[in-house]
Amino acid sequence: PDKSELDRRFPDRPVLLKRIDGHAVVVNQRALDIAGITAASQIPGGRIELRNGQPTGLLLDAAMDEVEKHIPPPGDSLTRRFLLQTQDSCFRYGLTGVHDCGVSERLLELVEAEQSAGRLQMKIFALLHDSAQYYDRWIRSGPYRKGNLHVGGFKVYADGALGSRGACLSAPYHDAPAQQGFMISGPDHLRML
Repeated sequence: PDKSELDRRFPDRPVLLKRIDGHAVVVNQRALDIAGITAASQIPGGRIELRNGQPTGLLLDAAMDEVEKHIPPPGDSLTRRFLLQTQDSCFRYGLTGVHDCGVSERLLELVEAEQSAGRLQMKIFALLHDSAQYYDRWIRSGPYRKGNLHVGGFKVYADGALGSRGACLSAPYHDAPAQQGFMISGPDHLRML
């Protein structure tokens, strides 16, 4: 995919479409401009796909962060509504619990509030986002369990995903001989963890 159709339909409004595995996005030129991403941009732990020397709008892993940091987080009421709608969808299909990897403390607070109020009843096993601000507090306290919420650790990204060709391989991808993927977290970060 590339940004051509998004540029045509949304020339003045930034647009970001995320791949289901969370390892790739397609953005339009307006979003690239806001993020300051050009063909010369180098982002460790990510990739900016180029065609004819220009960004296509396809961004992988850490490159996505450069655009996503400009998107305001959803408000609490929208997040609560999303949690309850997701629960309804899961229950309709017989799912009574989910695992969510890479969450924020704020999301955990909202989950706890909805569970305490009796509105959110599904079981949730969560891993916190890989963030230095969480390590001391959460590692010191150990796994957390309250009601149907269990926080059991951290989501750490070593490399990307196979589907977006970000998984770090020892040989090139069969359908992309110039690519072997890349590491998102470097060895120093992984040793520290």
